[in-house]
Amino acid sequence: MSNTTKKRWGDRKDARWIRDMDSLHVILPHLMNHRTDAEVYVNMEFDVTEALRYIARKNEGEEEYRATLFHCILMAVAKTIYLRPQLNSFISGRRFYQRDEITLGFVAKKRFEDHSEESLVVISAPEDWTLTEVTQGSQGPHGKERRCEWRDGRAQKAAASGSGICHLDHQDT
Repeated sequence: MSNTTKKRWGDRKDARWIRDMDSLHVILPHLMNHRTDAEVYVNMEFDVTEALRYIARKNEGEEEYRATLFHCILMAVAKTIYLRPQLNSFISGRRFYQRDEITLGFVAKKRFEDHSEESLVVISAPEDWTLTEVTQGSQGPHGKERRCEWRDGRAQKAAASGSGICHLDHQDT
């Protein structure tokens, strides 16, 4: 996903301006000028029987890093975006931009309890991501969270982590 071409005028630090758009897409931001005009809701059912069998086989004899269906969904979303890069674009200032990298974000509970604190988890997904890397990256040994340090208003990965994952706690912001 990372583009090695040099940034040009109009590009952002996190994305590149898409200049070669067809005319229909060029006028879309003018027709739908509110952020909520482009929301899409989908209600679908998926058969995950084979995925659950695969996860059970993968987790046999594994004590530290156990894969879950959620890890498979994270990886599937990232792979889909790599195969369909236009899914990773956005509109800002009535211009279309293509993001330089894929990041996935979700909210996770600190403990498996109803009223437990929550934290925002942001994962950077490399193109060659594997299920093992997803599982190890989203949890430390024995299911413990990996942490980021909060400095200068930006989250920076802890030196020991190196996983492309960051937990942004409410009290840290």
